Amino acid sequence: MNPSLQNLFHFFMFFTLFTSKAFSLPTQLPISYSDHCNSFVPEAIPTDNMFTRFLHLEPVNTHYSGGQDILDQDLSSPWSINFLPNGYLFRTNVVDTYRIQARLRFYRSYIYDPTSKFTKIMSNYSRGHHQSLEFYLDGFWSVSTSKLCMVGSTRFTKQGNPLTLNAVLKLKFARFINMKNSLVSGILESLASPNDFDYFDPIAILAFPQVDPLKYNYTLVSNEEYNVTISKSNSVQDSVTRIKYLDICSIFTQRFRTYKLEYPSNCKNCSLFGEDHGKLPAFMSLYGIQCSREDNKTRVLVEFQDRRFAPYGQSFRPDISLIGEGTWNGRKYELSIVACHILNQSDPLSSAHVGDCSIGLTLWFPAVRSITKTHITEGQIWTTKLTDDLGTFRMAKFQSFDHSKENYAVKYEYTQMEKVRQICPKGSV
Repeated sequence: MNPSLQNLFHFFMFFTLFTSKAFSLPTQLPISYSDHCNSFVPEAIPTDNMFTRFLHLEPVNTHYSGGQDILDQDLSSPWSINFLPNGYLFRTNVVDTYRIQARLRFYRSYIYDPTSKFTKIMSNYSRGHHQSLEFYLDGFWSVSTSKLCMVGSTRFTKQGNPLTLNAVLKLKFARFINMKNSLVSGILESLASPNDFDYFDPIAILAFPQVDPLKYNYTLVSNEEYNVTISKSNSVQDSVTRIKYLDICSIFTQRFRTYKLEYPSNCKNCSLFGEDHGKLPAFMSLYGIQCSREDNKTRVLVEFQDRRFAPYGQSFRPDISLIGEGTWNGRKYELSIVACHILNQSDPLSSAHVGDCSIGLTLWFPAVRSITKTHITEGQIWTTKLTDDLGTFRMAKFQSFDHSKENYAVKYEYTQMEKVRQICPKGSV
């Protein structure tokens, strides 16, 4: 297997065990592939099958928009999406073109409300609100162009009428993976005419899949070369936990960490995503897409909303998100991140890409905790695109929530013992 093909095979990650029984070649597609896909990925003739690992789009790192006529917009139970390939590729008579079969699944994600009664949550399930919609797809993947095109269908009921929804899925993904070309983008379109009863609006897809750590090239951060533009004060730096064995991968990978944001008082337009209209996000959440323990580097999704009570499968929002790379600096005992914007989101098949990597973040872990300083993580976020307008965003601080169960501090400092002795002198109890 040549290196470039092996690289793409690792990109197609789907961790499922398969049996060794024979797998027959796929039959002719029930929907005309050539009519809907030949201009994107030309059709080929399957010859034999091979086992490998595929691109698996996880729901947390995948976003969709559109399709309102088949995916109702219920904010209490938003839809999540994932792409689930089967366990085999099929070689074809065209070099570097492979037949692939997969499911594109939309399903409900329930938002946890801490004020709700358990019986109320369960009643939602009993009323049948937990729904899913699965498209069974078949098509071809071109290694040389990094494009995938598939056709297929799903069953759907509209106004009490059972329907078959036929669709075409087109995806683009990078051949050689680094931060700026790691975005998977595409669209799911109905094959019906707009006036037909079984027509649905196009569904745009954006995603950041996991890739093999050995195949991902970190290009934005370096353990030795990355320098923080806005330095912390000596008093803060001295308080940073000296933890050389801190496992950054276990802290962030495959989970969200939410922090409270604090903006400077003189900032009039502090949004990183255009005009803030007087309303700024109060929270920022980090999600580790993947991590390399050998290099102390991680790829993270930075989303400006509270994720503490969100379901695991809830899709991210690209309009309030950044994608970044981070490195653990063992000399400064801090996590430094360079983050980028997701540009041209409304054009997933052509110009959507990662760019404008002008955002920096730094996280550190206070060495001492006390009754008044109970947060375990502090940090700051800033932009390198400085202007003469003092009212624009330059830097904001953030910290973790109080009373976290985790503790990275070296010690706990008792700061109120004098008051305790005054209130409760010896011999009074």
